[in-house]
Amino acid sequence: MSDALNPLPENPHRVLRWSRLLREMAAEMTSTTSRGGARSKRKTQGWSKLVRAIEDANMGSPQRSVDWRRLKELAQNEDGEVRLSVNEMIALDRFFTWHGRGSVAEKGLFETSILEPAAYSRQILFLLGASEDKDERWNVVRRWDVQAMAELQRAIGCINPRATPPDIKDVLRNEANIHCDFEQEPWYRLIHDESENANGACLIAIGSPLANPAAEILLAKMFEVEPFCHGRMDSTSLPFHFVWPVRLPYPSSFALLAADLKRIDRNAANAVLRDNARVLKANYIEYRKVGDGLERHSMESVFTTPWKKNSVIMYSVVAAQRRRNGQILVVVAGVSGPGTSAAASFLAHNITHSLPESGPQAESKSEDAKVLWAVLKNQADFRPERRGDECRVGTPTLAIPMWQEWPP
Repeated sequence: MSDALNPLPENPHRVLRWSRLLREMAAEMTSTTSRGGARSKRKTQGWSKLVRAIEDANMGSPQRSVDWRRLKELAQNEDGEVRLSVNEMIALDRFFTWHGRGSVAEKGLFETSILEPAAYSRQILFLLGASEDKDERWNVVRRWDVQAMAELQRAIGCINPRATPPDIKDVLRNEANIHCDFEQEPWYRLIHDESENANGACLIAIGSPLANPAAEILLAKMFEVEPFCHGRMDSTSLPFHFVWPVRLPYPSSFALLAADLKRIDRNAANAVLRDNARVLKANYIEYRKVGDGLERHSMESVFTTPWKKNSVIMYSVVAAQRRRNGQILVVVAGVSGPGTSAAASFLAHNITHSLPESGPQAESKSEDAKVLWAVLKNQADFRPERRGDECRVGTPTLAIPMWQEWPP
């Protein structure tokens, strides 16, 4: 399916770093103003305090000042379509450097990673899947997931050396078939808290829905479906599904049965049924040049990982979203542990999209932002002399032409 002469979307999506910083700092200053006046007056006082702070950082120079209306306009236009004089740019650059937010020379003008807003979140929570060993009375977390978390944590620390120390929560997959028990967990309530109380929290689920029930819950939240339902081949609302040879201990809205896969790829389905493969099915948009224009094509691909070979290509999915209440949700999910670890490494070491903002105006957000997602691939070389999934993980790359937005 194609539509002729479509404009190619900007790749990568760009968010002006200054816009986010101005919103955050104006909100901090607004909260410290007197609460005796009207709400709109308090907001104006917050911007006025920000103007004075910029003047202080520039030693009171009258040429190095920015009007509060210009600051507000800049904060509301995350794509950077605001006219600034050279003096105003210098004033802002000195201001952000003075407050430890980095200069343009150091950080650049635009966000270059979906991890950047996470690095400046007031709360960072890693959610790792775990299995309970009742005999030993401990919870078992996979090494690959811990390695993925370490990669992301290191990257967050490089982006913001003063980042909030993260919390870690292991999520038991043994009890996911009775997921209503999760409702008593603080992390679950935080995910579903749409109020301003949850503003500024970042939740990162490591592992696929097979390994981590929290990944199922976060993905369902992002893609607006019910979690823990049986995936359907005819579902047009979801851009990707996993297919595993094992029966999940609980249903997943993001997993298909091998029998369902036979409709589009009989060979891949038979390989899964014989426990010889893991599969990731993806529906995405691709642009192709035709004459002087571009055609937008709706693509469907079945990415197969042979399972009983010593050298294979593994696939993974990364999905992230800014919520309208300021939350950041991230899921890093491979068809197996090495794929999950490779996907985390990709986020840590590569320039990616900026996360889309959750509304055209920063102060009137009524909808969640679009979900940003991608399929990645990496070489995995298993070591026959070692047991389990011990392997050497190659450099991850994109498996589809570009990062995708959902809805497309």
